[in-house]
Amino acid sequence: MKWNKNWENKKWVPMTIAICIGVVLFLFLSHLSTVFGYIGGFLGFFRSVGLGVVFAYLLNPLVRLFEFRILKNRFHKTTRHVLSMACAVILVLFALFILGFSLIPQVVSSIGGFIQNLDSYTKSAQGALESVSEFLAKWHIDASNLMESVQSFFSGIQNALPSGAAEILSLLGGIGSNIVDVLIAFILALYFLADKERLFRGIRKIMQVILKPETYRKVTGFLVRGNDILIRYILFDLLDGLFVGAANFIFMLIAGMPYGVLVSVVVGVTNLAPTFGPIVGGVIGAFLLFLVKPMFALEFLIFTVAIQIFDGYILKPKLFGGALGVPGVIVIVCIVVGGKMFGVWGILLAIPFAAIAYFALREAVATRWEKKYGEPEEKPPDDAQAV
Repeated sequence: MKWNKNWENKKWVPMTIAICIGVVLFLFLSHLSTVFGYIGGFLGFFRSVGLGVVFAYLLNPLVRLFEFRILKNRFHKTTRHVLSMACAVILVLFALFILGFSLIPQVVSSIGGFIQNLDSYTKSAQGALESVSEFLAKWHIDASNLMESVQSFFSGIQNALPSGAAEILSLLGGIGSNIVDVLIAFILALYFLADKERLFRGIRKIMQVILKPETYRKVTGFLVRGNDILIRYILFDLLDGLFVGAANFIFMLIAGMPYGVLVSVVVGVTNLAPTFGPIVGGVIGAFLLFLVKPMFALEFLIFTVAIQIFDGYILKPKLFGGALGVPGVIVIVCIVVGGKMFGVWGILLAIPFAAIAYFALREAVATRWEKKYGEPEEKPPDDAQAV
C-alpha cells in the first residue's frame, strides 16, 4: 500500500502514529530484559574485539608515558611508538607474572585448605550458633528459623563445590575458553595501538564531515574531558584497591589470622566496586574467619570499618581530587541503576560515567545560562530567583 500525501492533512494520522509509537515503546519497555538478552547475545560474537579495545584503552596511557616522557626526542616517531608499545607490554606482563607468582599459589593453597576443613568449620560454626540460640532461648527468643537457614546455607556451599571429574573438567574448559579469548583480545589490542593514529585520523575526518565546526569543537572537548576523568578514575581506583588489600594483608599477618592472602585479594578486588564493594568484601572475609574463630571475624570487621573510614574520607579525596566531584545521591542512583542494567561492569563504571554526565550537564547549563543572562554568574538575577 502506497502512502497517500492527502493523509497528512487528516486528523487521525498524527493520532494513529502516536498510538503506534506508544505501543512499540510499551512493548520495548515491557520486554526490556529480553531485548537486552538478544543484544548481549549479538555482542557476544564481538567479545574478543571489545576486550581488545578495552585492553588497548588501558594500555594507551602507559604507551604515551614511554613515548612522550621517557623516550621523548630519542628515536624516530615510528620507532619510538613501537618501542613504547614493547616497553608497556613487557612492563605489564612482568607485573602480572610477579603478581601471579606471588599470589596464585597461596590463593590456591588457601582455597584447598578451606575446602578440606569445610566440614570441621561447619561443625564449629554450628556449635557457636547453637550456643547463641541457647542464650537467646533464655530471653524467650526463638532462633530455630535462623538455625535452619544456616544449615541450608552450609549445605548449599558443599553442594556447589565441584565434586565429580566431569564438573571439574567442565570448569577447567570454561576457564580455558576465557583464556583463549583474553589472548586473542590482547593481540588485537596490540594491532589497535599500532594503528591508533590512523584510526583516530579517520574518525576525526568522519566527525568533521558530519558535524559543524562548532559542534565538532564541543564534541572533541567533551571526549577529551571524559577520557581524562575515566583514565584518572581507573588508575586511582586500582591504586586504592591495591593499598586496601595490602593493608588488610599486613593486619591479618600481624593478628595471626588464617587465609590472609585469599581474604586480602577478595577485599582488594571488591574494593574496586564503589560503595557496596567494601561491604561485600568485609562480609565475605568475616564469614571465612568466623568459620575458623568468631573472634577473628569481629577483629576483622573492626579493622575493615577503620580502614574504610580512612580510605573514604582521607585517601580517596586525595587521589581523585576534584575531577570526580559528583553529588553523593547521584553516585548512589547511578550505582544502583548501572548494577541493575549491566551487572558488575555497571557498578564499576557508575562513578566515572556519572562524573562525565554531570560534567556535560553542568557545561550545557552554564552555556545556556550565559546566553540567557549574558554573564557567567552562578547566582541568577533577582527575578529568576523569585521564580
